[in-house]
Formats: sequence, C-alpha cells, structure tokens
Amino acid sequence: MSDHQITTDGSWVPDACTLPTAERPVRLAEFDQLFRDALRGVERPSAQHLRLRLDGTPQVEETARDLTARESSVMRSRDLGAEELVTARLALRRPTPADIDLIHALHSDPRACAHNPSDMLSTRAEAEDRYQRWDEHWQRWGFGYGVVHAGGLRLGFCGVKVMALRRREVLNLFYRLDPAAWGDGIASEAATAVVGWAAARGPGCPVIARVRPGNTGSQRVAVRAGLHRAEHLDSHGEDGLDWIFTSHWP
Repeated sequence: MSDHQITTDGSWVPDACTLPTAERPVRLAEFDQLFRDALRGVERPSAQHLRLRLDGTPQVEETARDLTARESSVMRSRDLGAEELVTARLALRRPTPADIDLIHALHSDPRACAHNPSDMLSTRAEAEDRYQRWDEHWQRWGFGYGVVHAGGLRLGFCGVKVMALRRREVLNLFYRLDPAAWGDGIASEAATAVVGWAAARGPGCPVIARVRPGNTGSQRVAVRAGLHRAEHLDSHGEDGLDWIFTSHWP
C-alpha cells in the first residue's frame, strides 16, 4: 500500500468512528484480500491522500463499492435515534408529514410492491395512516423507518422496526426504493448502514429481513447488508412464504 509509517493503534480515531471490536478482524481481512487480489498501483498525491489503482473487473468494482459503503457508514453515521443516519452518498431521516405523498406514490406503484402486494395502498388516506403508524414507532422507540435522501432527491425508505419472530423480539429490516433508483447500490448502502447502526445500538437483538423467495434482488441486498439465510426461521406472511435472513440467532 504505502511505505510511509502510519499509526496503527487507533488512537487518532474517535470512538464513534470505529467498528465494534469483534468485527474489526473480519473487516481487515476483507480489505487485505481485496488488495492482495486486485491492487495494481499506489499513488500519493498529497500527505493526506492515497490513491489505489485496482483491477477494473466488475467483481472487483462490486467488492470495492460494498466495502467502501460499509466503511463509510461506520465512519460517518450519526445516531439514528437523533433522526439521521449518513453514509457516503445517502442520508436517512425520520419521516415527516411532508413525506406522506412519497409513501402513497411508492406504495401505489405495482413495480415497487410486486413481491409484497399486501403493502399496496389505494388512497392518500391509507398513506396517512401508514405514516401515523411509522411515526408512533419513532415516538415509542426513538428509531424506525427512514426516508432515503440522495442528491436532493427522496428515493424511498429504509430502516428497522421492533417486531416479534418465534416469540423473540427482533428488528425487522425494511427497504423499498423508487424503481428509478434501482441498480445503483442504493438499497445495499442504506441497509448496510442501518444494520451497522442496529448492531452497535443493541448487539443482542437480531436484525431480520423477510424476503419473498422470488425476490432475488432483495435477497442480495440482505446478504450485502451482513445478514445470512436462516431456513429454520422461514414463516408465512401476508403474501405467502417469507424467507428469513438474520444477523444472528441464539
């Protein structure tokens, strides 16, 4: 990487900018693997900047984007309980009444709800009711589903809510974006930030994602966010069988 001496004891990094201790060896191993396999050159434009040249293959690009998004969410995230979570490209903020139209627009779009038709809304009054339920969760727990902002646009929603699975309290991970925002890693970046926040806030509480078997895109997002398949927890929801992905399970 560089022949310049650097501080490795972490003393220069604020506490809010470090991974939980148990996760650090795994993240270091992921970066080491990427650099061993794909690093082709190093430049130092200034004392504060290091430019790494990697292989330009799609797999390397996907891996680098994923690691960067996860690292950025740790380095820059604020407490979701303070109503904002910031990543490299996104800001997740508590919904307000001004977001009711977005709730209605997104949940009346058959493409956005193709795998979960029971989430569809017909009227703005239904959107107002859904917003009210989301807001009540925020009032009770201090966190909940957030609006995904990027470049001055509102792209959809991502966050967690408290629910029960197999008589155990869990945090249900939810992400739903405007189809126009699909395919750019936005859902993965937002979900990764939320899962990271949840792990830091309460590591004993599992984060779960309920995904329909045919929704391969949502399954990829869950895995990229750090969840893994838990077939023994699969259950039937309002739209049929839900595949369960979880951060951990006792």
